[in-house]
Amino acid sequence: MIKSIKSFKKYIVHEETNIIEALKILNKIENRFLLVVNEINEFIGSLTDGDIRRWLISNGNISDLVKNAMNKKPVYGIKGKENDNFKKLQKIPLNYFKFLPILDNNNSICDLLVSDNKSNNNSLTALIMAGGFGKRLGKFTKNTPKPMLKIGKKSILEMTLEKLENDGFNNIYISVHHMADQIEKFIKIRNNKANIEILYENKPLGTIGALSLMPENISWPLLVINSDLITDLKFKSIIEFHKDNKNDMSIVSSTYENQIPFGIIKSNSKGLIMKVKEKPIYSYPILAGVYCINKNIKKFLKYYKPKDITDLINDVIKNKKRVQIFPMYEYWRDIGRPTDLKEVKNNIDTSEISYKFLSK
Repeated sequence: MIKSIKSFKKYIVHEETNIIEALKILNKIENRFLLVVNEINEFIGSLTDGDIRRWLISNGNISDLVKNAMNKKPVYGIKGKENDNFKKLQKIPLNYFKFLPILDNNNSICDLLVSDNKSNNNSLTALIMAGGFGKRLGKFTKNTPKPMLKIGKKSILEMTLEKLENDGFNNIYISVHHMADQIEKFIKIRNNKANIEILYENKPLGTIGALSLMPENISWPLLVINSDLITDLKFKSIIEFHKDNKNDMSIVSSTYENQIPFGIIKSNSKGLIMKVKEKPIYSYPILAGVYCINKNIKKFLKYYKPKDITDLINDVIKNKKRVQIFPMYEYWRDIGRPTDLKEVKNNIDTSEISYKFLSK
């Protein structure tokens, strides 16, 4: 269905706008795209979540200007050429929404066409890895599996399930092992919006081995997520990014910062000091525990054989499959230690996970 949006001002952003400010707007509107204009109100580009991720991959910064990250060659229509405009809109290869700004003789936006036709495959499937022991959490997981630990009034698993369901995932699998009965009981009494099935690991299968238990006839690509994460990442955006970039595997990446508590010396081959840097902070991209996987990746696992995600990624790369980073700008915490659990409890409003970074 194609509709015309006459009140399109909320979609317009100036090229000199900071990306952080653009993200605040982007996350408030239903259709996640923005139309970029210059100082004389000419349409010069478009901005989507995928554009921002690609900018970050190219070493761009979240504090840069919109004009740096935008799509500089967007598709647009011309006022008065309705048939051509409809054809252009239908050809746009987006997975979840299509938009077409209509320009007048001054290259200003006078109308906006949006198609809410979904891709042919409207079914989204996720696998939650919930079989771990949570040993690093000590007493907290003595009688409770880690996914069932509560942050405020809700368990980590409940928060993850709600996010997946709200993002349109209608088939969810949960792999279980440690204290599986508690998770199974929770799912049985929960008011599930999605179809939820339990996969039983009779023995620990590592960080990705449970993927071998997934049936073949699911909707691919598959979103795989660790059960000990608190994040406000929109899971559907990973599927969109994965498809748009034609990846075999997309790896969600967060950033870990490590500060050296000493001054660092840089010297030459003769021991002469060239530079001293006081307590530098180094940043490293890390696995965030969320992955998007094509069906062809499953062949790298053997049924009911343990496998860790790092081994799988390296196997996939060795076989020349396309593996790409999906960089995060959203709030993310891995609850692996008691200090992580305490921090999340202190900082997160569990009534609605908010964009902590963007709301500063």
